[in-house]
Amino acid sequence: MIRVEVLVGPPGCGKTNELLVEMTSVPGRYVFALPTMELIGEKLLDLSREAAKSGTEPVIRPIHSRAESRRSLGVTREITDAIDEYSSLPHVILIITHEALMQTDFTCAEGGRWHMRIDEVPSAAVAGEFRIPSSARFFEAAYALTPTDEAGWHRVSLAGNAPTMADMMADDLVKGLAAFHKRSKSPQGVFVDVADWRDARDRGRTVRWWSAWTPAELAPFATSVIAASGFFHSITCLATRKWFGDEVEFVRREVGATAFRREPKVRIRYFTRGHRGSTEWWFPKASKKHLDGKRCLAAVSRHLEGVHDLGYWSGNAEVVNYFEERLPGKQVRPKVAGSNQYRHLTSCAFIYSSKTRPEDAILLGVFGLTRDEVERAREQEDIWQFVMRGAIRMAEFDGIYTVYLYDLWQAEVLARMLGEAGISADVTLEPMEEAGILDVQRPKPGPKPDAKAAVADMSFEQQEDERRAADRLRKQRQRERDRTAKAAEGTLRARGRPKKSDGPEARP
Repeated sequence: MIRVEVLVGPPGCGKTNELLVEMTSVPGRYVFALPTMELIGEKLLDLSREAAKSGTEPVIRPIHSRAESRRSLGVTREITDAIDEYSSLPHVILIITHEALMQTDFTCAEGGRWHMRIDEVPSAAVAGEFRIPSSARFFEAAYALTPTDEAGWHRVSLAGNAPTMADMMADDLVKGLAAFHKRSKSPQGVFVDVADWRDARDRGRTVRWWSAWTPAELAPFATSVIAASGFFHSITCLATRKWFGDEVEFVRREVGATAFRREPKVRIRYFTRGHRGSTEWWFPKASKKHLDGKRCLAAVSRHLEGVHDLGYWSGNAEVVNYFEERLPGKQVRPKVAGSNQYRHLTSCAFIYSSKTRPEDAILLGVFGLTRDEVERAREQEDIWQFVMRGAIRMAEFDGIYTVYLYDLWQAEVLARMLGEAGISADVTLEPMEEAGILDVQRPKPGPKPDAKAAVADMSFEQQEDERRAADRLRKQRQRERDRTAKAAEGTLRARGRPKKSDGPEARP
């Protein structure tokens, strides 16, 4: 059985600091995984400070693609070489990113008494689909397929002549498959729903794929600890329990449960109660779709432009591009889990959506997840992490903290989470009626209600007659379009059989 200790507690309670103190005060060989490269610099300073307090001198080495002292090797190769190199030292801390964690084969750590420490939950599950009738032969040459115990799924592995990641990124035609290729190289691999790439030559065949890193990959480590307040709601946790059952044991440990915390007053301001936010609504891809969603986003932008004391803000990539250079306050990344840089700010705005996507149907089926679980693990957790990076994360803060979110549903969920975590019971929801979109409703897809009612009143035979008539009209219009196109090209043939030639061609 693989045992993983999970440190839980509200943001700011000291989960990460617990990891830092342990790694610097208790000699050992540690791998410390952080969400982003930007956080590595911040935690390097924290580790040095804690080591000075403890009077220890561990070797601390960051390994990532932008590290100044890195060698001309791939990051994963450099990590495994460092583990081999430092296995004889009594006290060492290697700092890597979540991405490197999921890409590295850590079997080299087995038997060397290495310890894994992870800050925040890795975004471990990805899925997608593609059609490859023309490029199936490339897949046949680059990727091997192996059956698995899970019916309908085959594991992908790189063939001997597969391209490198650098080659993939330099190729305009296949660089869109970078995520698929990268996961194919990882220890957990990629799974596809084809048994033979030749089946994908069919133009109507869609290949579905998924990949998920789980804490089962931490088996080579002597001990493993994850510090994350939302871990037990994460897709990583849910997928691990579904896939491995009792093979992986998560041991929960509360941090800061008895610490004294002042109660701030929280104002959650929202812009609409008429619809849910979504990037598809704000930025429709089909040119014929209505632009009401973008008008709503413009109204939010105009309102936030006038909030002169806004502390920090972010949103989806498209939202950030739209708001950039318009909003006051500090523009930050949407995923700021683990950062302490904004603790002095008392307000934030997060115009964001991360609901289930079409490709999530794959994960829902494979892991038996629900749409509500996916939304809780993504959108709600991202909002929670973003909001809790400001002054509200400080136990001593008892002032007013203001949050701007897009819709009422997000505001209600955040209010509930603040109460459940013991952050504050003094939470008010304030509609921003002056923005002008409070009751704007998003049109529902499908036939209009009147059309549905009319169809419901018809007999089956009448509905069939309607369908056949509509089908005849559609085919007639298509024939007319074809005739018009041929006439324009000069290839339209007159009705009837072609005329015979007047006589045999004269011979010379």
